[in-house]
Amino acid sequence: MISKKLISIFHLAILFLFITTSTFAGTQNENKVSGFFEKIKSDPNSLRLFFAKMPKGGDLHHHLSGSVYAETYLDLAYRKNLYVDIDEFILQKSIAEDELGKKRTLLVKDALKLFGMRDKLIDSWSIRNFHPGKDSSHKHFFSTFFRFSAGYMGNEAEILAILDNRATQENVQYLETMINLPREQSETERISESFKWENPEEPQADFEKLYKLFHSSGLSSIVSKANERVERFDKNRIKVCQKRNFKCNTLIRYKTFGLRFLDKTKVFAQLVLAYEIAKTNPLVVGVNFVAPEDNYHALRDYELHMQMFQFLNKKYPEINLSLHAGELNLELVKPEELLCHIEKAVKMAGAKRIGHGVSIIYEPNYQKTIEYMSDKKVAVEVPLTSNEFILGVKGRAHPFMIYYQNDVPIVLSTDDAGVFRTDLTQQFVIAAHRYRRVNYEGIKKFVYNSIEYSFLDKQDKKNLRDLLDKKFREFEANTVTENKL
Repeated sequence: MISKKLISIFHLAILFLFITTSTFAGTQNENKVSGFFEKIKSDPNSLRLFFAKMPKGGDLHHHLSGSVYAETYLDLAYRKNLYVDIDEFILQKSIAEDELGKKRTLLVKDALKLFGMRDKLIDSWSIRNFHPGKDSSHKHFFSTFFRFSAGYMGNEAEILAILDNRATQENVQYLETMINLPREQSETERISESFKWENPEEPQADFEKLYKLFHSSGLSSIVSKANERVERFDKNRIKVCQKRNFKCNTLIRYKTFGLRFLDKTKVFAQLVLAYEIAKTNPLVVGVNFVAPEDNYHALRDYELHMQMFQFLNKKYPEINLSLHAGELNLELVKPEELLCHIEKAVKMAGAKRIGHGVSIIYEPNYQKTIEYMSDKKVAVEVPLTSNEFILGVKGRAHPFMIYYQNDVPIVLSTDDAGVFRTDLTQQFVIAAHRYRRVNYEGIKKFVYNSIEYSFLDKQDKKNLRDLLDKKFREFEANTVTENKL
């Protein structure tokens, strides 16, 4: 009679054999897929087919309002009876008149009856058919948000549902999206309207006074309203998905932000609000800083802004920070304004990730900053389509390989998929086609980076890493079978 001990040993041996065989098969498939990937690097169409099926982890850098296509805003505006300025192509909640009393707006449903108006609106709200002339690509991009913003407010849940559905279909597992909360931002700004700055050279004392003013003047109530709104449109996103039979399997979390082009008092007000929301709402996992980095206030107050983050990081040490930094070049600013933005964002403000990082080579201490980012694992969010359109930087002119070769964590991102008329899949296509030294192992690292350097908690990260492991095994096995490798 066989003893229980022998049976247990037998079961363990079978289990060991299964695990070993499974791992070996996984390694075999990975190697075969790696070889196949090398063969298709020169073919964007084959790359598109390859990456469309590949799990892509997370998109950590995108703005909710700019993530959906212009056609979606037209549909929302049509159904919600919004108006549009047919000269400036700006969505509005109500009719507006010029100084002579002449109506400049029409209901969108009426405007669309005008010949060519649909195409004009789509072109105005995205980069489609853009040709430099009166506007630069940089100016055109940033103007789109103002033009369609009336279609964003109040429709966040539907926009999120569309984004969720598209991400699920694209095999994206996580979205970390920047959300706009203008009502609560305005309320917080009003608290500080009478505040007088007394210490321009040593602003920490003023920060403390203004910080206390907010907390003694109803900030908690504003934060509560903001949290209720975030929770409401997140919950309603699920309802929209169910109502429209969307496939919504994407984990979504949010980041709040401040606008860097405002007066310093308003900037500080927005940042305090952003940190408070991130502290009190589990759906909000971090804070960001947005808008054109070459704006007058953004340039003049850059050092002051970094000091604001220093101050707030001490008040809220648990809050994650990602900053737009280095979205600049010599066409936008003078050389003296390219010397330290990325360095100060990571070393002074304490950003855990930076967005864009394009101007790194103009910084005299760039090598030390690169080493710091590599050592401290400060990730860089790289939206290749965005960098090409806004800054005209692509290929070898882009510092992509500088980050890659120096082991700075890279996360591919869309920035604004709707405005740029792109998706995350295309960012992988561009990276693989342009930077041939990046192998399949490097591509997978970008995917896993998007989870590792997300602002999710440890358990959510583990769950998504496990999910990626499973999805990559399936993807590699299917790729081997379909291509008879």
